[in-house]
Amino acid sequence: MKSSTSWGTALTAIGAAAIIALAPPTHAFPGVPLPLAPTDCDWIIFDTGSTINQDNGIQVKVQWGRSGGGTASFSSKGSDWSGPIRGGIVKGTNRVDFTIDFALTSGDFGGTTGAAPSNHYTGTIDQSGSASGTTVNNAGVTNGWTIGGGFKCIGRAPAPQPKADPVPISDPGPAAPAPAPVPVEKPPTDAVRMLIVRRVLDVQVTVSSIANIAGQCTYDAREVNGVGVPVSRTFDLAPRGSTTLTFLAPLLGQTYRVVVACQGDFKGQNVEFGRAEQDVSG
Repeated sequence: MKSSTSWGTALTAIGAAAIIALAPPTHAFPGVPLPLAPTDCDWIIFDTGSTINQDNGIQVKVQWGRSGGGTASFSSKGSDWSGPIRGGIVKGTNRVDFTIDFALTSGDFGGTTGAAPSNHYTGTIDQSGSASGTTVNNAGVTNGWTIGGGFKCIGRAPAPQPKADPVPISDPGPAAPAPAPVPVEKPPTDAVRMLIVRRVLDVQVTVSSIANIAGQCTYDAREVNGVGVPVSRTFDLAPRGSTTLTFLAPLLGQTYRVVVACQGDFKGQNVEFGRAEQDVSG
């Protein structure tokens, strides 16, 4: 982690791991265990909205995608957060397992500290199509959660029956299937988050990454009217790490546009895996 001071203002990604789990002491939802879902179901949920009700009072709004995943958002203490969903229903079971990496979208930047919240949700779907379980955030806090309906059960296709016809001895049998193509792993994109905390005399800019590669980032802050002194920095960012920079606050009436871009090596190829922009005023 590096730190520096100068004119300008900065951007940063992520500052509040504790917000989505601000709550009561660590525990899961109490209650009677739900009955097991039918064993002949493939559960699905897509192109619809759900609300994850956590037992700490947080309500996470979810919009499920057509092919899995989706986006989620919540509000707390005057700040708004949103992020992508990774995972969903475990194929062929009534279990759910997904993670949401949140980033601050608006609100009280001065009221957020630490790393951006990331929550891992696990649980089960009951016969009514509702789900419940526990969530653990990246600060180690555990809470219970429920989703009231929306999951649908579809029947599984019957297993193929073996053929009764004998194969002649002279018949060499079917040719061996061609090997399955190796999937091409895509480089990470949109993996950089930034959070700017405005204080009395200075601003703190925290840049963080959710990518599993190391990178080098450039920070550039320019006064929108071209009057203030521009500020540029270059700094390293560890895999899934964060860096905080400190700068003098802009003068009254000044507004700086802050841009951070990060590049790194992905399988021998130099790629830009994230970029963030934000305005900061004096």
